[in-house]
Parts: sequence; C-alpha cells; structure tokens
Amino acid sequence: MGFNSFQSYGCQISNFIFSITFLTPSQISALTVTQVSAITIYQLPQLLSSQISRLTGTQISGLSTPQLNSFTVSQMQILLPILSTSQIVVLSPIQIGGLSNSQISTIISYLTPTQIPALTPNQIGALTNSQISTVLPSLTQTQIYGLTQTQISSLSTSQISSLSSTQISGLRTDFMIQSQIQKIDSLTNFFNLDFFTTSQIFAINNTQVNNYMGDVTFYNATLYFLENLNPNVIRDIINSGADGFCRFNPIAYTPAQFIQLNSVRPTRNPYYSNFDYVLSYRNNTQEQINALTPQLKSQLTQSQIDSIKNQGLTYTP
Repeated sequence: MGFNSFQSYGCQISNFIFSITFLTPSQISALTVTQVSAITIYQLPQLLSSQISRLTGTQISGLSTPQLNSFTVSQMQILLPILSTSQIVVLSPIQIGGLSNSQISTIISYLTPTQIPALTPNQIGALTNSQISTVLPSLTQTQIYGLTQTQISSLSTSQISSLSSTQISGLRTDFMIQSQIQKIDSLTNFFNLDFFTTSQIFAINNTQVNNYMGDVTFYNATLYFLENLNPNVIRDIINSGADGFCRFNPIAYTPAQFIQLNSVRPTRNPYYSNFDYVLSYRNNTQEQINALTPQLKSQLTQSQIDSIKNQGLTYTP
C-alpha cells in the first residue's frame, strides 16, 4: 500500500511493514494527529532528525507519556520548542538531563519539583538568579554544589536559612570563605549540628569565626566541628589570650585534645593558667582527668584539685 492510500484509509502506522524511517519529511508533515498517536514507543526512537523537525505541536498533541518518554535525548532537543506545558511536565530525567543550558532556561518554570532533581550541576549553574530562587527548594545536594558564587550571592537571608541540612552539606568550600555565611540564620544551630562537610569546616577562617560565631556559639560547637577546624584557627584563638581560650568548651575534647590544649599557655597573657579555665567551669569528664600527665599534675594548685573533686570526679596524684 502506498503512502497516499495509507493516508486515505487512515491505516495505523504501527501496521506499516516497512521501517518508519522510509517516510519522507513531507510525508511526516502530512500525518494526522491520530496517525502520529499510533506510532509505537518502539518506532518513535527510529525517527530521523529530518523527520522529527517536520512534526508540529498539533501533530504530537495526542502522544501519551510513554510515547513522549520514548524519544531520545537528541530527538527531544528538536521537539522541545513545540511541546506543550502538559508535555514538558512528563519529560523523563534522562531527557531533561540531555537538554542544553539554554533549553533548560526556557522550560525551567514548567518543570515540576520531581523533575528538578534531574537537572545537572552544569545546567543549574547556567540558570539566572531569579530562576534559581524558584527551584531552590527542590535542589539536591549535588545540584547545590553546582551553584555559582553569583547565584549564591543573589539568595536572600530567608532562602539560605531555609536550606535543609542535606542542601547545606552540598555548598562548595569556596562558599565558606565568602561573607555569604553571615546570611545563615541561627548560627548556633548550624554549627552545633553536623551539617557541614569536613572540607567546608576546614575552610572556615579566623575572620569568620570571630565575626559570625559568638562566644556561646563557639563554646557549644560539637566535637565534630572542632576536630575539623583548621589547626591554625584553633592555634590563633588559643594564642589570642585568656579571652580566646575561654571560647572552648572543655567537655568537647577527647583526652588527647584536652592535654594538648592545656599544655599551651596563651602568649598574650603567659601568667594565665589554662587549668584555671578548664577546671573552673566544672565541665570536665573523668576521661580527661585520667589523661592528665604527671607533668601537668605537678602544675595543679590545691584549688584546682579541689575543683576536680567538687565535680564528683576522681583525681589520683
């Protein structure tokens, strides 16, 4: 049966005994909505680029979700301009991930929250600031990593504060060395909870600690946070004198860290005893006391020893 006869009788394209690729572009253009809808999910991926480009929005309006999802990435790149909103929202993750940055920018406002995670970091990085604001709640940890500094800088305080713990852990290390960190609300909570990765914590510098972490915040920081701080930051805080050293919470340290910190005397005030601080707060553990070396024990005053015992801890000379 020739094409004209096929068209006249409205035969199903799925019954064609020859490959659908044999249809010329002009023949593709002549197909009705019903005929295009009859093309199977096995035949659609066979369509050539020259054939795909001749389809119209009206012709493909009757395609089902399985049919739309059967198009290859390269085919979908050609079809995208004629897709309706209802068709865009059923695109598969593979199809979305294969679109160009400019194409994503065109359809981003139509994508559903379940489709947003399919965007690649590269596609995310190409979005405008306003587009990022729209999709932010649905971004995955990997996508958050794809945000540029310009995009991050465009976010409001409330938007950054609304990020989940998983999203926070996706922020790139270079975010941590920007003043953007001050936009994070409830700093005490963020630094208490282990949201940040070890590399993010390591990237925090003295300026950020001093400007964005009050004494209470730093005192309540978790052991995970303190362990992963850059040693130079800890050193500078300790060496800043009694005020700096008093920012540390003694109970947060392992016995080894406890000994290390108590073996350092602040350079600004060499007569200030670290033990006066770590013992006066009555916030020590038995493990820390057990770890005291003979040399350190020999430096303890009677009032310091009494402070240990007053905490209900056992002290052995």
